[in-house]
Amino acid sequence: MTPSLKIVKLGGSLLDFPNLTLNFHHWLTRETAGRHIVIVGGGQMVEEIRQRQVALSWSDEDCHERALMAMRDNSQIAAKRLDLPWTDDQASLHRWINDQTIPLNPTPKRTIPSKMATLIFDSSAMASVDLSLPKCWDLTSDSLAAWFAHRIGARELILLKSRGAPKGWRPLSQGFEDWVDPLFPKFALGLKVTSVNLRAPRENL
Repeated sequence: MTPSLKIVKLGGSLLDFPNLTLNFHHWLTRETAGRHIVIVGGGQMVEEIRQRQVALSWSDEDCHERALMAMRDNSQIAAKRLDLPWTDDQASLHRWINDQTIPLNPTPKRTIPSKMATLIFDSSAMASVDLSLPKCWDLTSDSLAAWFAHRIGARELILLKSRGAPKGWRPLSQGFEDWVDPLFPKFALGLKVTSVNLRAPRENL
């Protein structure tokens, strides 16, 4: 039986969390078996792009590309913090999905449970050339993670965030723009979506 394929969106705001590594791996050991592909958000770097847009006369298209670059940088930072392999090569990713070969980057020092297969994938190059994606602030890394899940045939998306989901939120709910971007319900359609507050005490994860 082939293990399930899950997309894990790691919020960029978690990269400054001192207990990120401990909490992430504690959460991972409690996950059901499967291949986990981690997509990392832009975090503070993207917020700075947003704040500087008007002053520097950047278009939404400019900001979109800069945000993708921030996600790329954060993917590499997260790989080091979490001691996980990462790749930005689609061919390597598909080989890994099919046979669990670790792509390109050094084997992690941390021992990952045998039921798990986890890597970080930088999807910025894929997103940059997809003309169907809106290049505006209505689309952020949460929707990009859902878009990526559809692209590779995953059916489950897990959002690792810095706080718990607001009361009444559901993946297809509108009006929760302080939690996910406005386009998220569209991209989340057809996916099983759950969220985890990774800053919570480890016993609550």
